[in-house]
Amino acid sequence: MFSLRNALLLSVFALGCFPTWAYAAASLPQEEVDALQQITKTLGIVYWEFNANTCQVERAGVTLNPPTDSTTNITCDCSFQNNTCHIVSIEIKRLNLPGILPPELELAQLPYLRRIFLSSNRLSGNLPAELGGLRNLTDL
Repeated sequence: MFSLRNALLLSVFALGCFPTWAYAAASLPQEEVDALQQITKTLGIVYWEFNANTCQVERAGVTLNPPTDSTTNITCDCSFQNNTCHIVSIEIKRLNLPGILPPELELAQLPYLRRIFLSSNRLSGNLPAELGGLRNLTDL
């Protein structure tokens, strides 16, 4: 007769036959977090809070209360080896960012970047030459 004790022993044995996987939270490289911080500072975003653990923008704006229709999203891809995430998309729309896109935007520190959306801001001037070095960039 199959008892609870036998079921428990069978379960322990079955689990012992499978390899043990260590679970670790995916992480964003500090270089990418630093580059993102520098990019937002260079663009004139004064109020910036980014949670690198969740890859979420918690607050962004030139003023304490940004326009209600503004969009600030950072997208990370966490499907890389070693539980590593990388920033693949930056979307900063309708924040009324002033000025030009300076050449020192630190975009080279984001080699996995695929998309940059900066529409509905007040940016002018030439695009930084370093955009040409981003092999994965498909949308601008």
